[in-house]
Amino acid sequence: MGGWRRGATHLAAVLLVASAVTGCSHASTPTDSAATTRARVSSASITSLPGSSGTLSSSVDSSSTSPGTARPPTTVVSEGGKVEAIGSYAVGWRRVELVDLTHDTAANGTFGGAKGRKLPTLVWYPAAGAPSGDRTQPRIDADVAARPGRYPLVVFGHGVTASADLYTSSLAAFASAGYVVVAPDFPLSSSGAPGGPVVTDVAHQPADLSFLIDRFTGVALPQGDGTASTNLATVVASIDPERVVVGGHSLGAISALGVGYNPCCDDPRVDAVFDWAGGYYPMLGQSAPDPSVHDRPLLIVHGDQDETVPYARSEAVFAATDVPRWFITLIEGGHVPGYLAGFAQVHSALVIETTKRFLDAELKGDKAGLTDLVARVRAAGPAVATIRTAAP
Repeated sequence: MGGWRRGATHLAAVLLVASAVTGCSHASTPTDSAATTRARVSSASITSLPGSSGTLSSSVDSSSTSPGTARPPTTVVSEGGKVEAIGSYAVGWRRVELVDLTHDTAANGTFGGAKGRKLPTLVWYPAAGAPSGDRTQPRIDADVAARPGRYPLVVFGHGVTASADLYTSSLAAFASAGYVVVAPDFPLSSSGAPGGPVVTDVAHQPADLSFLIDRFTGVALPQGDGTASTNLATVVASIDPERVVVGGHSLGAISALGVGYNPCCDDPRVDAVFDWAGGYYPMLGQSAPDPSVHDRPLLIVHGDQDETVPYARSEAVFAATDVPRWFITLIEGGHVPGYLAGFAQVHSALVIETTKRFLDAELKGDKAGLTDLVARVRAAGPAVATIRTAAP
């Protein structure tokens, strides 16, 4: 966890630089159309590990739900649409080396910048085969066959000085319940960032998350170049592009809120957002989210003793964001353990369970999901967590 402690000062600095962040890299106006959003990714380079590699260049189709259009409730017609408990499925994982060629990486310290934005991405997905039998530790195998079905997509952003693999215990749990989860290592805020991890690249990270939605819903992967690529193509083919949630922790949560509510970065394909210990930061000088975003529910989770991103930041998001929203306060909770410790820590276990029920409600049409979310927090007791709800 040393990297996280070193990164705390850097992340706290975003409170000072946020108002100076004047560019959000993927929208020219607050009213970008869905077609424009998808057309951002006109080509991509992909190398898959472990297994074979290849290069893909292709256009993205421009079909999408129009901005502001509420999606119909999910109709459960096949496996993947069903609400399943954590641990119901085995989990497969895959690392893919993605590059967004439509945006460049800024200079950073000793790093002189680069064309494109490299986004090494981990993918967790429901896999064929029997689950482990231990719901708290789903069976996870590299590059195995995907389980047949049609699954919602969860796109997740990590915190500064972190990386996607640190969240495996949480993200694999979602996959074991019937979700495909993708999580990048951001170019300049991850632990391996050239020039060292920084928070100032946050203005570009909402576009990174939207790029992953593009990549996993709008572009066919190459076929016939080995079992590994075929498996991944099957995973992508199983994703339901009409069921998408973005979320994140810390700087990744700030990025997810940008995709969800900031007019500069709003992605109309997103159905809901979950925010673990983040905050709303103006990326084009706005002081509040666009009030026209009214049909995108929000789950906020924040520890009341967070010394990195102050708890007051989530209070401000809850007050300013005029959507159906749920705010879980982790009592005596700090910035890191409650989001990384899997089922071994009471806060982390609660975060996994409640976020999963939020996903069930918003992506699988489970009417009991939100009621159960609230009930789980209350059952944990006021010494562990509390919850508030609000609606427009």
